[in-house]
Amino acid sequence: MAPTLSQLFNNMEFDKEISEKAKKIFADAGELKESETGFMYYKLTAFTEETFGRALNLVKSNQDVIAELEELSKIAPKNVTKLHIQKALEIAEYYGKFPCRSTNISQEFIWTRETSIFEILLDLFSSLQACVSVKIRVDTVRNATFRYLSGAFTTEHLSQDEIPEIQEDRNHFGTLFITESCDLQSATDILVQSFNDNTAPWKIRNLLVQESVEERFYELLLPKMQKYHSVFTTCPKFQENYKNAIAAASKMRIKMIVNPEDLSEIRPTIILGQNRTYFDQAGKETAPVIVMNIFRTVKEGVTLLNASNGGSVSVWCENLSVAYEIAHGAKLPVIWINSLAKFTPEIPFNFVSGGITYGSEIAVLEKLLFQKRYGRNNALSPEDLSAFCNHQSHSLIIGGKFHFECLVSGLQPADLVDSNLIKISSDDIKNRFKEILSTQSRVKCQNLASVYTLRKTIVFPFGETFAN
Repeated sequence: MAPTLSQLFNNMEFDKEISEKAKKIFADAGELKESETGFMYYKLTAFTEETFGRALNLVKSNQDVIAELEELSKIAPKNVTKLHIQKALEIAEYYGKFPCRSTNISQEFIWTRETSIFEILLDLFSSLQACVSVKIRVDTVRNATFRYLSGAFTTEHLSQDEIPEIQEDRNHFGTLFITESCDLQSATDILVQSFNDNTAPWKIRNLLVQESVEERFYELLLPKMQKYHSVFTTCPKFQENYKNAIAAASKMRIKMIVNPEDLSEIRPTIILGQNRTYFDQAGKETAPVIVMNIFRTVKEGVTLLNASNGGSVSVWCENLSVAYEIAHGAKLPVIWINSLAKFTPEIPFNFVSGGITYGSEIAVLEKLLFQKRYGRNNALSPEDLSAFCNHQSHSLIIGGKFHFECLVSGLQPADLVDSNLIKISSDDIKNRFKEILSTQSRVKCQNLASVYTLRKTIVFPFGETFAN
């Protein structure tokens, strides 16, 4: 079998000069005094078209340095960071076509250890096109990466009081849904790669396997389960989260699946037959174990999927009609069929229903509309929904060999609760939004006059798996 991209990147050796540069940046960042809360506070300003281009070129030209910094910070292996950056750049470059900058809009972010570089870059670049400044609370472990990326901006230090407490996003993860008709070799390859990616919102942490292929699945999977990357085995927080999850499983006497040849204390582990909530502690990152359940029929599998999924699913199935049955029955915003983490910049997507948007110019409009967006579960008020929601039933785009289908619906009354309503109170913002809609024909054609419609993006690899 041909090596995967991750395997190829694992064999890369970065230039010595790049490594020395990254180590110096990392050491300099470590000399900064840490706040009592473990965060640093910054403000980035002077956003212009030149700033966007400068920041984009900084990331494009220095992917190796950023990857080194993330590994030195014990956040992600270099190969994983590079893949995240490449996916983000494909979308960020598209943002450059839609400058909607407003003079009175500022964004507020929080960069934690658990936030992927993919999300950080897309939040940052979409804000560059909509705002004039960004305030960021940076986890000190992420400070080296921040200091390097901030070289494209005018940067000033802030005190803790100058950035209000920002609601941290819940951790997202993906579910792998394996049916009896799937290519088990490819499905297990995807699962194994996910063990060494602990930040991606699509990382596989939930597993559903059809009963008829369970034994064959174990047979193929176990020999592929390799040792964790040293980034994780030497990280105290990773060790703590892993050991807590294993302790919980041991207390309940639940079966755990590991590669019997890996005798490490911390090793890739699959826990059989429970819900993830037993192993994820409140306020901490998703535990680095995979929770597996068995289903007999597809209908039963979809029920389990809707009960616990993490925000996205990768469905493996060679039967087209069954794949569509699963995709349309799944109540979550991103469904990949026989693939994982495939995006096109022209289609909007997110990892939680009604949450922050990535992809397409809608992400830029979202930053324009709302100044405090980190809640990621906010909805328009009924009045504003009526004023701005002008969606069609679906949108469709073909990108390369992948078929992207974005199904769109209006927010339901259950989504419009007091705790997550935001009023578009500024007439200036309302007028600016209407102006953008009148001049950007793609926005109107793409059906998303409201950035808070409910979306389900389904990705089919036509021409590769299914017949045309």
